[in-house]
Amino acid sequence: MIVRAFTYEDAVTPGSALVVGSAGVALPAAAGGTGFAGIYSADGNVEKTRPDTDDTIGITVHGLCKVRAKGAVTAFAFGQIADATGAMEALANPPDAPIKVPGFFLESGADGEIVEFFVEPSFIPATVA
Repeated sequence: MIVRAFTYEDAVTPGSALVVGSAGVALPAAAGGTGFAGIYSADGNVEKTRPDTDDTIGITVHGLCKVRAKGAVTAFAFGQIADATGAMEALANPPDAPIKVPGFFLESGADGEIVEFFVEPSFIPATVA
């Protein structure tokens, strides 16, 4: 697991995917957020209730971590940013257009559960008709 320290621009809940912000890492603006930076793992971290660009948090940029699931997820499904809270959802079907994903789930879980996730940014090609 590779964890790096970053300043943060938003209040952050453990298990959230974060993107590159203007002065550190931030919550994504919407589902599928671009500029993936890493995961603020739910394993051993605490909620940061207010932004603090003078403080840093450890972000998993590669390897095993724990994320909040949005909807049901299954082990070995690719994950993508589900919403502006940084929750992760399973990529249900092969994409119609190429997509970059942050990694994949290592266990199944229900909506709102904390599940194991492997951060391994990958490029998924579009399906061929």
